Amino acid sequence: MSVTILGQNIRLIRPEKIKKQIILKKDLPVAKYNKRPKTICKGKVTAVCVMLKNGGIRSICKGLHIDVLSIFDISPELVKKVGWELEDGNYVWK
Repeated sequence: MSVTILGQNIRLIRPEKIKKQIILKKDLPVAKYNKRPKTICKGKVTAVCVMLKNGGIRSICKGLHIDVLSIFDISPELVKKVGWELEDGNYVWK
């Protein structure tokens, strides 16, 4: 259908049908994980430890890290790292 206005042909423009989008597998988002290698330590845990900012280490045989803080009356702001002592004498810090 065309309409003339002062001798000019003007078509009515209709929007075309929108094609269905096809999403390829390569276009899908991919989750990225932290691929930092995990430290594997062999040994039995003998104590729960807390390292203080001044370099001191406090530990107890049974309990949680919060129990170490409450037994030794340590403020959480003074804690640098928490971890475990293994039976071979090594420490694993978190």
